[in-house]
Amino acid sequence: MTYASLADLTDRYGEAELIRLTDIEAVRNNAINETAVTSALTDASNEINEYVGLRNPAPPALITIECRIAYYLLQRNLPNEAARLGYEDAIRRLKDISAGRAVLPLADAEATAAETAADSEAIPLDARNGSDSLGTFNDSAMRGY
Repeated sequence: MTYASLADLTDRYGEAELIRLTDIEAVRNNAINETAVTSALTDASNEINEYVGLRNPAPPALITIECRIAYYLLQRNLPNEAARLGYEDAIRRLKDISAGRAVLPLADAEATAAETAADSEAIPLDARNGSDSLGTFNDSAMRGY
């Protein structure tokens, strides 16, 4: 499973750049070699998982990181400076996340699920006398404080 897709890479680097990097066979097709892109994305995803474990759904930060790693991997033996710097930044971010120096934001669906779970486990504020007259303490009630 990869976090990013061919469309994500194309959005960031452009179709012409991906054709340049992947259409390297003797007979050129003037098209993106999807097998090469899938391979680079899979390798990038595996590298991410070594640092942060499998995340599903993918937070947007992981999609960006995977695109930077895959772009670097597509450069083969001659990465340009921008690709190298993007890769180094991605690895630095992964190390920070892994060490707890940075937080990986939850994906929207994951955040909604966590919020729903927290709401369902709400405890009345005045549980000692069985009254819930003070309201319920949960994320929704505390929003804005």
